[in-house]
Amino acid sequence: NAAGANSFICQTVDKAIERIKSRTQFDILLLESRLFFLNESEITETLNDSSMMSKIILLVNPKEFNTHSELAKQKGISQLLIKPIKRKELYRAVNHVLNIDREKQVYDNKEEQIEKVPIIPKHILLVEDNPDNRMLIKAYLKKTPHKLDEAENGSLAVEMFKQNDYDLVLMDVQMPVMDGHEATRQIRAWEIEQNKKRTIIISLTAHAIKEEIDKCMEAGCDTHISKPVKKATLIQTIENLDQNYKQ
Repeated sequence: NAAGANSFICQTVDKAIERIKSRTQFDILLLESRLFFLNESEITETLNDSSMMSKIILLVNPKEFNTHSELAKQKGISQLLIKPIKRKELYRAVNHVLNIDREKQVYDNKEEQIEKVPIIPKHILLVEDNPDNRMLIKAYLKKTPHKLDEAENGSLAVEMFKQNDYDLVLMDVQMPVMDGHEATRQIRAWEIEQNKKRTIIISLTAHAIKEEIDKCMEAGCDTHISKPVKKATLIQTIENLDQNYKQ
């Protein structure tokens, strides 16, 4: 409302569908992603227009970002916001949907104007036993400001982690000597023992099923990326973590 928008709040999907069916005109529809996918067929049928899907902005929990972003892309939804929602990111997503030039958009509060967020250089530890996969990710990050160290198994990764200050760990799950689950558990235990801040750990898994993802989260990972890793997904995930995992 501070930006001049008229908003309506619906606390349930049924209320939202009722509002849409009333033919209330709207330019943006903010939906909790899990509720959207649980009620996808009914919401889609109610919208009754595929172009209306582009008006949807999904609000996503960090652990579900990669899974829900892939599903959203298939449905024609381009905008997702990771919780907790930041005002600048909300404005950016709204402007994208409305096709408004960010540089010309003026808000009453000058401090809340949308700015291009610079990429924050990260010291990244890549834990991956496959040299081809390491080479691929190294190539993906070559033109970014990030610094990449490599470990070929979980045991070596734990030792390197203890000797360096990393902002992010990309952790393969299936590795010899020590797998990604155990390496993550040992890193988390060491952080607690040394009173260190929690470092972001992203699991890399070829099995993007709920059971495997749950194992990664239980071990202490923050989110996951499915293999084969795509460049756009990797870069977007790192940038989103810059904005949503500040400690």
